[in-house]
Amino acid sequence: MNSRRDVLGMGTRVIGSATMAALAGCSDLPVVGTHTDESLDYREWTFDPETLDEPNITVTAIDIETLLAGDDPYGEDELREILEGTFHDELDADDVESFVSIAPLEILAGSFDAADIFEALDATSESGYEGFDVAFDEDRETMFASNGTFLVAMLGAASPDDASREVLELAIDTYNGDEARFVDTSDDFARITDEIEAGTHTTITGYADSSLEDEPDSSPVADASVASVDGEEADVDLAVLYADEEYADSERLESEIHAEQSGDEVEVEDSDVDGRLVRLEYAMAAEDYL
Repeated sequence: MNSRRDVLGMGTRVIGSATMAALAGCSDLPVVGTHTDESLDYREWTFDPETLDEPNITVTAIDIETLLAGDDPYGEDELREILEGTFHDELDADDVESFVSIAPLEILAGSFDAADIFEALDATSESGYEGFDVAFDEDRETMFASNGTFLVAMLGAASPDDASREVLELAIDTYNGDEARFVDTSDDFARITDEIEAGTHTTITGYADSSLEDEPDSSPVADASVASVDGEEADVDLAVLYADEEYADSERLESEIHAEQSGDEVEVEDSDVDGRLVRLEYAMAAEDYL
């Protein structure tokens, strides 16, 4: 299990650190996903990790559209290459609006025609699942799925019969409402998602109930961060929810952050404690954060 105290390590940067480096100021950015049929809302795809006997789950949501619309965003070329290289050069990164990673799944939504991109993959078709076409790329290293609106990729899938297929089907069932969503089975995960306003780059970690049984009350039960990079400075909004409000201490959390950064300068700009929840806003050098 990831360390409960590793609050800065919870960002599973699946599509690379270039994505983080491409972030540009996001104080008033739109929330990723608006609960319409064609929007990409990470809450609709995030399943209870208990279903797969996993101790936790980390979700990353990136507002690609806003990111690329910024003035000369740092790392733009790398981000485009990652997006188009993972799915297909037929995909134009400018047509991608949002990205969600629920490792090892990567999900895209946007103005592109998902069916056309899927066809251009020239992939080997496997049996579909609940409204989604499923296929492997020619090297059989990536499993793809599409329902005509979303593009889903699972890197490192060895065969259609391994555990990767189980994860894909679970995510699809969760999106379709046939499996319980984590926001519905975990009050802590639901609260942390309600507390934060998603920006260009949002990372959330929640823990299965069974994984918390032997953990002390001083342990976090959910955490989230919204990060932006403007020039050489990274601004981070961190929210950590503890099992017991007795341990919700902003000074202690600040000390842990300084310890995690091995002495690198971190400037805390604001802090707040609300029951079991601690909020910190801090700034640090972008190169140290990334």
